[in-house]
Amino acid sequence: MPSINPEFLAACRESVQRQVELISLLAASWNMQPHEVYYNWRSQRAQSGMIADTAWRYFLHGLECDISNQEDGRFVRIEFGPGGRADCLSSYSVLQFIMTSKAPWGYYPELQAQLADEPAPFDEHSGDYHAIKALIEPLYAAKLIELADPTLQPILEQALVITPEGRQIYELPAPYGNPNSHGFWDMMVCHRMVLKQAKQ
Repeated sequence: MPSINPEFLAACRESVQRQVELISLLAASWNMQPHEVYYNWRSQRAQSGMIADTAWRYFLHGLECDISNQEDGRFVRIEFGPGGRADCLSSYSVLQFIMTSKAPWGYYPELQAQLADEPAPFDEHSGDYHAIKALIEPLYAAKLIELADPTLQPILEQALVITPEGRQIYELPAPYGNPNSHGFWDMMVCHRMVLKQAKQ
């Protein structure tokens, strides 16, 4: 089994930390709790804009929120999870974080060089999505990455229906079938992954 790159694991952990910090900053500017951002932005808030009194610009799209620093290019993609949690991660979100991270955050020049698919200066589109797989797969193998809410995935799997035309659709049971419910939006992100908490 390939070994875990400790610097990459540290970057994964920091990317999650920065996601939580930034969604908290956005939520505070909207006078709500961080977990409420995922559920409420479609009906109550602008899809994009600046976080008040900061250099951070947000762009909410679908099930994610991109937050970018307009002064130095730092970039974080928040992939929301069940319960409105903002600590989920994917290969792509970690890749974007690594390629743009710099002081006062962690700086990962060796990882940037390893993952770049174009020369510096780097931005959130500079990383090679295929190259990061070799770094993240050992985390899966070591079971350091798990489902954000393991109770929802079986419900989604049981709701899968194949139509006579061969299409795949989901017939979600109550309360998950109502697009106006938190349960529906939780089901949409039940496949999201999180890092296991480090033992103290």
